[in-house]
Amino acid sequence: MLSCHVLSACSEMEKRKVLVVHSYEKTYAAYPDFNKMIAETFRKRGIDVELRTVYLDCEAYRDNLESLYLHSLLDEVSENWEPEIILVNDGSTDSSGIICEYYHEQYPQIITVIHQNNQGLSQARNTGLEQAKGEYITFIDSDDFISPNYLYVLLKNMKMYDADISCCSYIRTTKSIMNNDFIKSNNICTIVEGSNCVKFYLEKELVSAGIKLYKKEIFNNLRFPFGKIHEDISTIFQAFSQARRIVYIDEKLYYYYKNFDGITKQRFNIKQLDLINAWKDVMKFSEVYEKNIQDVARFRLNKSYFTLLGKIALYGYDKAMNEIERKKILNFIMDRFECYELITSKYMPFSRKFSAIAFKVNFSFCCNIGRLLRVITDRNQNK
Repeated sequence: MLSCHVLSACSEMEKRKVLVVHSYEKTYAAYPDFNKMIAETFRKRGIDVELRTVYLDCEAYRDNLESLYLHSLLDEVSENWEPEIILVNDGSTDSSGIICEYYHEQYPQIITVIHQNNQGLSQARNTGLEQAKGEYITFIDSDDFISPNYLYVLLKNMKMYDADISCCSYIRTTKSIMNNDFIKSNNICTIVEGSNCVKFYLEKELVSAGIKLYKKEIFNNLRFPFGKIHEDISTIFQAFSQARRIVYIDEKLYYYYKNFDGITKQRFNIKQLDLINAWKDVMKFSEVYEKNIQDVARFRLNKSYFTLLGKIALYGYDKAMNEIERKKILNFIMDRFECYELITSKYMPFSRKFSAIAFKVNFSFCCNIGRLLRVITDRNQNK
């Protein structure tokens, strides 16, 4: 799989083709009329735009390059269409690099391929940002996928409301097939300006680099932290702090694909303490804002301890961690976990409040329940 996709779009939509770069291996097979649906979405809105959607999946087409959906669509690129497709091959060990180069050779004016040693998602995105020359930027992770009108809605709202960042909602899914209902817009937009941008970010927890279209100038002096996981959190907070105005539509246009295979990969390890450090950075950045914004940032930091406790309870510890390390980490988190603050906060979902209380009262019992759930999950996967 490719580590990062950066799509840099041109400024004018009228009579242009729009390209969506996608690397989810099952979507096209499950939805063969996907491209027709996208075109119809535009036509219903009276926009004279040809939309071309590309699925780029290295794994699915490793044995047969000629079957790649990208090939036939790129043949139809017109002279007045000038998108950027930047593919960052972040030290892949499969055929990703070969496939990227194959299509770069066929379409060198459109596709840029960058090969680098494995440096992680943050640096892959930074590499793409350094290369991008367009006016807008969106990030689509390699195992996620998007609604047919994802770019149309985000760009339309950005232009309509003169926003610097255009956002949408999302759905978590374990399936590759797309529900038609998700492309229906409720046309309810929220416009936020000034310091309320960061408050909105914190309240909605819009931490992912995805589900957004940015004016590229937002990233002129902003990059993702090297070598970190949860790298989006503080970086996107800073992006929102630079935005003059944002627009958010409560429509699920982005699909986070959650893969339950290989449950041991989700076990808690020390690296995941980056989540706490990311929110500590946000706390520091929020010091220049009014108290109500600092309070929401403080809540998010406290919730990060709850999140890590949940991961430990549900998935257990990484096998590489010995008993001393486990106890030390657990004590560190528990000492800083403020249960009362969470259960009295309006930002904490009601169902999670019961979990927070259970963690504080008897965490060992919660871990036993998590262990039982893992056994059940593993059995269901092996059927």
